[in-house]
Amino acid sequence: MEMNGTQRAAAHSTITSNNHADEIIGAEISNKSRPFNQFDIVHGCSDHHYAKLHKPSRWAKEWNKKIQQEWTVLSKNLPDSIFVRVYEERMDLMRAVIVGATGTPYHDGLFFFDICFPFDYPRRPPNVYYRSRGLKLNPNLYANGTVCLSLLNTSHGRKSELWDPSKSTMLQVLVSIQGLVLNTNPLFNEPSYAKMAGKRSGEKKSSTYNKKVFMLSCKSMLYTIERPPMHFKEFVTAHFRDRAIAILDACKCHIEGGMGGGEGVDDKNFKAHLSLIFPRFLGAFSKMGADCRRFRMKEAVAGSLSGPKVDQSIEKEAEAGAPSVGGPKVDKAKAKGAGGKSWKSFLGFGKSWKVWIESLGICHKPNAS
Repeated sequence: MEMNGTQRAAAHSTITSNNHADEIIGAEISNKSRPFNQFDIVHGCSDHHYAKLHKPSRWAKEWNKKIQQEWTVLSKNLPDSIFVRVYEERMDLMRAVIVGATGTPYHDGLFFFDICFPFDYPRRPPNVYYRSRGLKLNPNLYANGTVCLSLLNTSHGRKSELWDPSKSTMLQVLVSIQGLVLNTNPLFNEPSYAKMAGKRSGEKKSSTYNKKVFMLSCKSMLYTIERPPMHFKEFVTAHFRDRAIAILDACKCHIEGGMGGGEGVDDKNFKAHLSLIFPRFLGAFSKMGADCRRFRMKEAVAGSLSGPKVDQSIEKEAEAGAPSVGGPKVDKAKAKGAGGKSWKSFLGFGKSWKVWIESLGICHKPNAS
């Protein structure tokens, strides 16, 4: 639904006071780009997942009131690492990005979610679609965009964990995804592995899974850099320009380090994939204006990275969310033939990533612990 003049004025007044201080501070900090407000109203939603859904010509008065209440709550209470855009011509749609937290395998990544409020909201929870780029980075975030969360009624949970029309909010949904889904040990979100948390065998499997997740998160970063969602291009550029050195340092640390106890097939293939991703990061971040000279000099001394042999089953396993224990077997003939392929071939760039995961089954709620 498109807002009328009165609604538009009310909506803008809701966020003006919060954004004004941010605009002043942002302008003082940097003259390179305009500050990116945490919450804002924009026009144009053609790339939104739910944009083509039929919308009524008019929404109920109570629905309008509830959506504007949600906007007010979000504009005043968003954590520093969550940014939201709502649409002037479609009050039922929203887009949010969550920045991966430090200390998790998702650190410095950008995770976008498209949201649609149903006509009977809040009797039903919002529909939330994860913009996965065909990659499964978490047991609760499927490659087809499904978000499994008890608060969304897409996962089993106690009554107190499910959507409550009288109390639940969109802010709670976003904070839950950030804290309960994109967490330090996502493997334990899966009930079959949750009971292994704290045990040596479980921690080892979690460490292996986290490395696969980080590799796929890096790949997701490159996709986002190449094709940022509408209204977030400036934010994507500024974020990765600011975090470039930290991301490159993390990649180098993984490539040059080891998992401990000797290198297995999993670790070697993990390093091989990161070695292919690293030069793409280097090129992309440099174009954004990040000072990557330290890394370029190191590469010049060490010689350019030559595409190492990769067992691509490690990538397929991580995308399917199947955390292997002993690591995949290596087809030596296949690996030998893969050595001459280009970086784009190794990483899947140039391919159509339409291998959607069909194994939805029963969605389980994240393990809050």
